[in-house]
Amino acid sequence: MSVGGRTVEYVHRVSWLLHGNDLPPWPAILMHTCDVRACCNPAHLRVGTIADNWRDCIDKGRSAKPPGFSVGQRNSRARLADVEVADLRRRFKTGERQRVLAAEYGLTEKYVSRLCSGARR
Repeated sequence: MSVGGRTVEYVHRVSWLLHGNDLPPWPAILMHTCDVRACCNPAHLRVGTIADNWRDCIDKGRSAKPPGFSVGQRNSRARLADVEVADLRRRFKTGERQRVLAAEYGLTEKYVSRLCSGARR
């Protein structure tokens, strides 16, 4: 992150580094198991994905989403069936370009990128 032309790190990430850990490569993130965003105790941090973080949030009832909120193809606003998401990810891993996949599935490249990284669904 950059503020005023200077690189700034979140304190929990610095704490993680100072305790001898490497920052996880994208798309992995550091998650707070204590659910306190300001916490910098490395024992309260774990590596996960954005999707893991959302699942954790929903499981703990800390999401603004109503009870019974459907994820994946059970959601009425889902653009793809679960099998299509799995196929899209498989094809991306074998080297197909996101631009081609986006055009084929009628999605934006950004949405395909988020599906491939695990940030969505």
